[in-house]
Amino acid sequence: MQLHLPDFLSYLIRPEGESVAFVPAEDEFSIKQLQDAVGALPELVCFTSEGYSLFRDRDGESKKLAVNEIATAIWRDAVRDRTEMIFGPVFLAHPAHIPAYWRQIYREPEPMRSLRRLFNQTCIQVA
Repeated sequence: MQLHLPDFLSYLIRPEGESVAFVPAEDEFSIKQLQDAVGALPELVCFTSEGYSLFRDRDGESKKLAVNEIATAIWRDAVRDRTEMIFGPVFLAHPAHIPAYWRQIYREPEPMRSLRRLFNQTCIQVA
């Protein structure tokens, strides 16, 4: 998959190999939009060398979702010591479309706890 930063596009990548380009309605994608894209609470897997953020459904394997070969290749290129597979749809977000918060979450020792806290706060604010 060719990534081109000047295009300012983010991508939904489905396991069957289809990719759909996206641009957020606002400046950045919300956690709800990321959740809708991956079909579950999103997990930030890695940052690519170009600065894109790769999000997946953390429970994709246990849900028996199909292997996503393109996402697995992107992940293995970004994090060379990993051999696991990525399952289900993923969202590859352009660096300009992601709030700085995600960079902080990626570095925290328990990122899922922080992500759930953010998601709960967002749901409370919207309700």
